[in-house]
Amino acid sequence: MRTKKNYLKQSDVTALKSCLRGEVFATGVDPLILARLKEMIDQSVVVLDHQLLPQTVALGAQVDIEYCDDHERAICRLVLPHEVSANPENISVLTPLGLALLGREAPQTIHWPLAVGRGALQVKILNVIHSNKSELIPSYA
Repeated sequence: MRTKKNYLKQSDVTALKSCLRGEVFATGVDPLILARLKEMIDQSVVVLDHQLLPQTVALGAQVDIEYCDDHERAICRLVLPHEVSANPENISVLTPLGLALLGREAPQTIHWPLAVGRGALQVKILNVIHSNKSELIPSYA
C-alpha cells in the first residue's frame, strides 16, 4: 500500500525546525516523537503557505476528528508546544496525535503506531478549518 505524501507549509517547516532545535534538549519530550518529526519534515512536500490545500492540517488549523475505535468525535487545534495552555482544545504537534495529524488531509484515516506495547492510534480527519482560509488556493499547482 502506497503512503500518501504529507504537505507542509513553508512557515510551518520554519517553526517546526526551530521547535526541534529547542526541544532536543528539553526534558519530558519523547525522543521518538522528535525523530519522527524530523523524518516527516525531511520527507514531506513543502509548499508556499498560500499553496496549501484547505483540507490539509497545518499549525493553527482546527481539526474535527473521529477516533475509529469508539467513534468519539473531538475538535482540536494543532499548535506548537508553548501554545498548548492557551486553550483546552489545543494539541501540541509534539504528541502522537499532533504529529499524526500534521500534513494530512480530510477525509483521511490515519493509522499511527504508538510506543512499543501501546498499539496504534487510528483517527479519521473529518474536517479542517484554517483561520486564514482565504489565503489558501483550491488545489496544488
